[in-house]
Amino acid sequence: MKSLKDENKLQLSILIGTPILITLAIQLGYQKVIDILNAGKLIGLTLIATTILTMVANLIPQAIKHKLVFLRIRDELPGCRCHVICKKDNRLDFNAINAKWPSIFSDSTPKSKRNSLWYHEIYRKVRDRPQVESSHKNFLLYRDATSGMLIIFIASLACYWSNYKFPLLGSIELPALFIQAIILIIAIVSAQNSGNRMVVNAIVESV
Repeated sequence: MKSLKDENKLQLSILIGTPILITLAIQLGYQKVIDILNAGKLIGLTLIATTILTMVANLIPQAIKHKLVFLRIRDELPGCRCHVICKKDNRLDFNAINAKWPSIFSDSTPKSKRNSLWYHEIYRKVRDRPQVESSHKNFLLYRDATSGMLIIFIASLACYWSNYKFPLLGSIELPALFIQAIILIIAIVSAQNSGNRMVVNAIVESV
């Protein structure tokens, strides 16, 4: 049976490959890109670059990925804030879930312990249910995509500042950085939303 990460491989490659392809299009010019695409060369180059970046992104520890996605140094996982996230979901009666799991939803519970309590008392019991599994799969996809896109953006930014000129491509253009930044922000927001949704869906399924 495939893991959720294995199921995400194709979509992850497409997501990470998108900013590479757009950057190449800006650097080379759209007409030249179309000509190269017709020859099949650009697709091959993008696939190679995407494969390498995906491998590098997989070397980043999960804890670091979570900090990058949620933009927090400590207590970054959404389970640490489940008592706040749930109040925004109209499917849940907060008073009811607070009465059922007071140790999880009490404001006095330390953030560092809340995620562990949510995981063991709620998530583990319903993690195989379709709604929870789907949101978990999406979270892993956008989390890993964010890592790959961040590598691309940092590398491009370094080349832009150093005015490094690639063979055939030349120096990195500012519009390429701008578009990469937009795609990266979208990936981060998507990962955050998917992570929050996973937390809430697990609670909904447990009620």
